[in-house]
Amino acid sequence: MSKKRPGVLEASIQLLESQEKTVWEGIYSRYNDEIIGQISGLSDLDSKAGHLAEELSNGTKTKISKKDLLEIVIPWKFTLGKPRNALLGQLRSNTDQDVEKATQSGISFAKQIPSSSSLSEKQDDDKISEYTQKAIKAITKLRGVGPATASVILSWVRPDHFCYMYDEVIDCFLPKRTYTINVYLQCRIKCQEYGDRIGWTPQKVAKTLWITARAHVMMGSVVGLGIGASARTPSTLQAAGSKRKTTYEKEKEEKSSSSSSTRSSTKARKKT
Repeated sequence: MSKKRPGVLEASIQLLESQEKTVWEGIYSRYNDEIIGQISGLSDLDSKAGHLAEELSNGTKTKISKKDLLEIVIPWKFTLGKPRNALLGQLRSNTDQDVEKATQSGISFAKQIPSSSSLSEKQDDDKISEYTQKAIKAITKLRGVGPATASVILSWVRPDHFCYMYDEVIDCFLPKRTYTINVYLQCRIKCQEYGDRIGWTPQKVAKTLWITARAHVMMGSVVGLGIGASARTPSTLQAAGSKRKTTYEKEKEEKSSSSSSTRSSTKARKKT
């Protein structure tokens, strides 16, 4: 089991127990109010990232350049998490054409992912899974680019579907932190589920979990919002994070079970 990033056990996992949108909104607001100014260079990078994200989401840009990758995407990612400078050589070895071709392909697949209500449930799930993986795999053809870096770009293109693969988000949902497509897909689905409950995008959920952990580390706790002041021990919280079934998950299981029973009854009536 991986050691959790600071603030995950103490705060982020506790936030997952809240379905109060006002609590989530209160924590999200702390990004601009308190977090961004305390991380060196983040304010400027966030502004550049926001501009690029807007161009990608509205279709003004259908690909990113090598300059965008090296001067915006990677620095933004390294500033928010752990810098992996050993990858810089590989990243720089990609040609301009490599970066544009790979990102254009990945962005194209991302744009083709249907909304949750556009197809039947089975078809929708199949197409979503297929195109989500295609989008990630297209971008990870670049040297030095894994699912986490690909998720930065894709979350800017389709924040309603993709989320950034923050270490803290992986730690919230899985016992071991690895950076594979399968791990990303599990985290994306979890963020989608929580987002559905409060009317948020997966990206906003993921960002808020990261903010919660950072706020706890920087400010000592998030007591003002009822997060981070629990008397539970880290071991108890860790068990909760890996084994707990949320209210949402229980309701989803009950709904699925109910739907299965209804379908079975319908089939029985048709046969008779």
